[in-house]
Amino acid sequence: MPTTQQLQDFTQQVRRDILRMVHKVNSGHPGGSLGCAEFITCLYQEVMDYSTDFTMDGKNEDLFFLSNGHISPVFYSVLAHSGFFPRRRIINI
Repeated sequence: MPTTQQLQDFTQQVRRDILRMVHKVNSGHPGGSLGCAEFITCLYQEVMDYSTDFTMDGKNEDLFFLSNGHISPVFYSVLAHSGFFPRRRIINI
């Protein structure tokens, strides 16, 4: 289980990623993503049981569905930092 400081550092990096992504494409709504950074970080770092292998069956793991597309930058950053894909894919847009 990560420490409070590790979660704060993770969240800070996620916020940096959000700003970089939105700035790079000169479009987007960073406010929603910045506001959700703590709880999505907490979900993926403490609460949810998941596998970074993409199997689509969802057996023995928690699933998260994001319905608000305006906060996709926070989701992409947390997924990248959680090992689902390389971080360079979101930063080198």
